[in-house]
Amino acid sequence: MRRGVELVDEDLTSFEPKGGVKFFRDLIWASASDAGIQAEMHVSLNINTPDGGIDAEVDNNFEIEVQKANYSGVILEGKTGYQIKTGSKPSKSDCRKELLNKEGNIKPYIKNVLSEKGNYVYVTFSQLTPKERKERIRAIKEQLNDKDCDYGDIELFAINQLVKYGNRYPGLVYKYSSSEGGGIDIKTWSKRRAIRIPDKFIKTENRFESIQNIRSLLKKSGEEFGNISGCPICRITGTSGLGKSRLVYEAVHHEQFSARVIYADATNFEGSNLATTLEVDEERRAIIILDNCSRTQHRKFRNRYESYDRLSLITISTDSNRVSADLQDEITHLSRDTIKKILDSEFNNVSAQAIDRFASISDGFPEMALLLAERYTEDKDPKSVVEVSDSTVFDRLLIGNESDAPDLRDIKNILTPFAFFDRVHWKHSRTKTAQERQWLMKAFDLESDYSKSKISEVLQYAKNRGILREEQTLSLRTIPLATYLMREEIQEDNRILYLISSESCPDQLQWRFAGRITYMNTFDPVQMWSKNVLRNTEWFGEYGFNSAIGSIFQALSEITPQEALYVLEMYIGPQDRKGLEKIEGRRIILESLRRIAVWEEHFFSAAELLRKLAEAENNNGVLNNSTGIFSELFSSQYGPHPCSVKVSSLC
Repeated sequence: MRRGVELVDEDLTSFEPKGGVKFFRDLIWASASDAGIQAEMHVSLNINTPDGGIDAEVDNNFEIEVQKANYSGVILEGKTGYQIKTGSKPSKSDCRKELLNKEGNIKPYIKNVLSEKGNYVYVTFSQLTPKERKERIRAIKEQLNDKDCDYGDIELFAINQLVKYGNRYPGLVYKYSSSEGGGIDIKTWSKRRAIRIPDKFIKTENRFESIQNIRSLLKKSGEEFGNISGCPICRITGTSGLGKSRLVYEAVHHEQFSARVIYADATNFEGSNLATTLEVDEERRAIIILDNCSRTQHRKFRNRYESYDRLSLITISTDSNRVSADLQDEITHLSRDTIKKILDSEFNNVSAQAIDRFASISDGFPEMALLLAERYTEDKDPKSVVEVSDSTVFDRLLIGNESDAPDLRDIKNILTPFAFFDRVHWKHSRTKTAQERQWLMKAFDLESDYSKSKISEVLQYAKNRGILREEQTLSLRTIPLATYLMREEIQEDNRILYLISSESCPDQLQWRFAGRITYMNTFDPVQMWSKNVLRNTEWFGEYGFNSAIGSIFQALSEITPQEALYVLEMYIGPQDRKGLEKIEGRRIILESLRRIAVWEEHFFSAAELLRKLAEAENNNGVLNNSTGIFSELFSSQYGPHPCSVKVSSLC
């Protein structure tokens, strides 16, 4: 009967040959690394192939104390050969025959091991009584003596021994049994999305160094970690979505560590039987990896386990505050080029242009970039490629598991104004920049809902988490997160759109709002607002756009191109060449027409307006690049639609 987290006989007796070898391979690695042995090991995964009598071989030079290395009982001093057998109980005769070849001589691999005074271990996944086990060991020794073979130790591991040895490592227990609660093994952990995607881990210089440092800590090697006598403790921090868990996985996903790994959520682990078992059972050995581990929890686990050299502890958190640890590493944003490499490797059917855009708007967050690319491949509508619908991802990005973290609703409300603008002047007291802060406080009802100290507290929290960037201004640069916050605000009440596009909004904020509009182009309220604003706004004065609203017009031309085209036709169409020459700030008009022209149904009309501007440029030397944009419409490069017009038809 199973009691808690443990292997029972039935877990191992049902193994097929390869399953038995895999278990024993894991057991050897767990035992070797636990003892600090740098062992050379070869374990054949096909034990039905004639191999000269040795299915697993360990060559151990024992560069540490012999007593410590012998503790596990699995690895013996010197060179050891293992003969692994699954299936029915072996007889004494079976044990003798396993030593001999067809000619009746000792098999060559066995002879090679024993010639160096090595050890021979017969491993059977069957049940033997203590008496039966002794009889079979005696039979093996008698056969070797009959053949005049010198040998070191002769051992036989049956189910009783294998269960006992395996139960020392909870990672093996979870992997090879139905035990549940408290944690999971590394194989189960590897199936989770955060570990499984992307398939290929791209190592940057910093992340490679982090992995090497974690491994050195676990081995207690090098000048920095060589003197650790108890439990090595590591702390990995960083904002959600940067790949903290994946980095830790890559560090421990090696045979030297993986068999000892237990992964768990810190809160679930804290009150589990496993947490207590690891503390009180001197036989248990594990690398404990605790995710979502707050400062308070880290302190508790450190105090609980720090004196046990049989354990290692790695905690993962979004809380970057310093704690007591042998190694603390903060994971930072990835470069745009690295994000592109990740996407190129994972999505080979996505265009370079799309990958470049995803890399740009994900702002160094690989999880964001992967979600965007995944959505893009599943949704055939290219307009929605930046609208990520998984709110859980964003909520995790907004708030961590710190005990003193603000309320999620407060964070959303206070950060939402920053989502609508590329950047915001917030701190400065000068009249011009202070105007932006005052306008936002009023427009988004912050001054009526929150005290100044509460707003400052939340903004500081967001800055500490890397969500808000602070240089001369405050900037919420993670576009998918900004899109999420804008969508929630607009779906509740879209009046903020009309406020921003009104004369009351500072010019600089309108300019910075324009850059965010296109990321809302799939929201129905935004499309309706775009149509209304385009129809009802006095866009042009005598010599071009009025004030700063030109930038908003350019963005709206991408959302509702038909209405934007109508406005431009009403303005440009009636003008003669002299009137066209007087237009100032034509860059926005040209860019708007270029965006409108990508729609097949609006191509001819947009091209006609560009032609008029180009003629004015050519005849009068006005440099506004109309000719260049007009020519690009008829480029020989492939586009989304087959070529259906000739330049001559418009010239």
